[in-house]
Amino acid sequence: MAAAAGSGGEGSRVEQLLSVPLHVNSIKIEGNECTAADYIEREFKIAEVWQAKTMREVAQRSSQAQNELRQMGIFESVQVSLDAGPPAQTLGSAAAAGQGQNRMQPTTDIKVKVKERRRFGAKAEVLTEVQSGERSLV
Repeated sequence: MAAAAGSGGEGSRVEQLLSVPLHVNSIKIEGNECTAADYIEREFKIAEVWQAKTMREVAQRSSQAQNELRQMGIFESVQVSLDAGPPAQTLGSAAAAGQGQNRMQPTTDIKVKVKERRRFGAKAEVLTEVQSGERSLV
């Protein structure tokens, strides 16, 4: 019975952690050699990561963007992680009431590490001679 109580305590701690207010500070992209960073960032904008207010929302929306990037088929792998960002000052209720006290809100930097698939391209030029002796490049 003590084990069950311990498990419930862990679950409530995880729930508290996921409910922590969290602000997205930046999205950092690594590993993109051919793909423009804007192209990758667009999926995070579509998933509305910037509007997330809690750790749970940031994680869910980042996961959604990660899945979309994987489904594009241009990456061998897509890894998303959350790193601690710099603290951002936000106005607390005391500051709003004119008491001048600010509270610090945690921020996160979303790190996106991609490995692009090899891209193959070919260009063929054929040199032909016409009976008149003219050459043309087709």
